[in-house]
Amino acid sequence: PADSKAYDRNRTVRISFERMLKGGKISFSLDGDKISIPFPKGVKDGHKVRIRGKGRPMPNGGKGNLYVSIRVDEDDRYTRDGANVHTHLNVSVFDALLGATTEVLSPRGKRLKLAIPEGSQPGDRLRIKGHGVLMEKESGDLIVHLDVFLPESLSEEQKELMRKAR
Repeated sequence: PADSKAYDRNRTVRISFERMLKGGKISFSLDGDKISIPFPKGVKDGHKVRIRGKGRPMPNGGKGNLYVSIRVDEDDRYTRDGANVHTHLNVSVFDALLGATTEVLSPRGKRLKLAIPEGSQPGDRLRIKGHGVLMEKESGDLIVHLDVFLPESLSEEQKELMRKAR
């Protein structure tokens, strides 16, 4: 019937950024029933799943639907932009000027080698292919934003070298 929407129910479930990356199942109970819904790797925040017949009882004996909205918690280290994941990395002014190799942690906890090019500037973005959100049809990249910091103090030798460089 056209007014069956009045018998639908809505439920919101929260998952961590980490669980979003892995995919899996969400389980919860509703009126004593255990409900388990699968969700794909890289599920988007706000994704809705319809479960037929788990809404409120209708006068005709049927039941409305249950709509489950998936909310993905924010992460303090990573932000998502489509399939790409962004993070920030603190880099010393010396590493930015001279270039360096360092490690960055991927969203799935893997240590990745990252080459910082000579002459890097604050705010430069470095891309690590294939380490963003992995979904069934696409995989994103990890975008590393360089935050260059200046040392608060220099040794006399460093000061002398900086004076010569200037």
